Amino acid sequence: MNFQKPNGFNLRSNAALLTTLLSFPALALAAQAERDQSPSQHDQHMMHGASMPQPQASESPEPVPQAPDPVVMSHDEHLAHSEPVNPQSENPESKIGSVKPDSTKPVPVRTVHGTHVSTAPQGGKLRSPDYSDGYQNTASHHMMSSPNLWSVDAEKLELAHDDHAQQNSGQYELKLWYGNDYNRLYLNTSGEFAKNDLEQASTSLIWWRPFSPYWNTTFGLKQDYVAENTDQTWLGFGISGLAPYWFDVEASVYGALTGHSQLQLNASYDLNISQKWVLQPEVELLAYGKTDVQHRYGAGLAEIKSGLRLRYEITPQFAPYIGFEHERFVGKTAKLYKDLEDDRSSRKILLGLRFWY
Repeated sequence: MNFQKPNGFNLRSNAALLTTLLSFPALALAAQAERDQSPSQHDQHMMHGASMPQPQASESPEPVPQAPDPVVMSHDEHLAHSEPVNPQSENPESKIGSVKPDSTKPVPVRTVHGTHVSTAPQGGKLRSPDYSDGYQNTASHHMMSSPNLWSVDAEKLELAHDDHAQQNSGQYELKLWYGNDYNRLYLNTSGEFAKNDLEQASTSLIWWRPFSPYWNTTFGLKQDYVAENTDQTWLGFGISGLAPYWFDVEASVYGALTGHSQLQLNASYDLNISQKWVLQPEVELLAYGKTDVQHRYGAGLAEIKSGLRLRYEITPQFAPYIGFEHERFVGKTAKLYKDLEDDRSSRKILLGLRFWY
């Protein structure tokens, strides 16, 4: 047989392959031994604590302090236990949590609400019975006071033509006031003149003050003048304001030193036809408590005056108008005018101007 001599490279390769094949059984046996050994080590570790030497029976253990019996805490004590304790009031020698707040002295517990810090009252309780959270009376912001102003209001400046008496006359009604939204002083004057003579006039000085958003009180003096008669002074009290459905209402009661009394009622309404045209109906009633022949009025309802005016507001402050007015004396007053052979009624066509400043 002919044998070929192997070279050195083949010998080295075969030796390495043989070594690798022989190592596989050894690695498998080592892995199996490791798996068998792991549970035993785990059991030895668990039994390590049990194998520790136990104390001899002759050694007496130290006495363990008995826990106190549980005590049912009241609601207040439970709240106090949950509250922080003031460090300054704590005894340095006492243990933490063993000091209870003194119920006889308030404990200043500070609670923070947002950016405000308050001290809880009444023994350190976080919530006081009035739910004030410890806040006392605080200074309120000062409201801006209403400034004092003044105004001139010419409600009626008109020329009138009486178609019954066939004569022309003039009427005026002016108001001047000074004050603010809470107190005002009014100077009112009204009158009627004919043929350059003043036939009748009334002047009043009134203190005005509101008592609700829509109603006001008035109090003051009034002086009545009638041609060829003595003047008459009245002391009066009244109510004025805006009634339901936007009626402007004024009611005044006056009394004189002579024992006479007067009741005056006035109601008007502004009906906006457009932004410029306004129709204003108005009714005025006048009644007296006693008859006064000298001043030409009788007891009871004495006078009814109704009017209708249509104005054109060039501006809210300036408005010319045209209108119609009917005046009639009734009751005992009408009888007095009849006895004096004077007219008991009149109908007037009006042309006037209304403005305020």
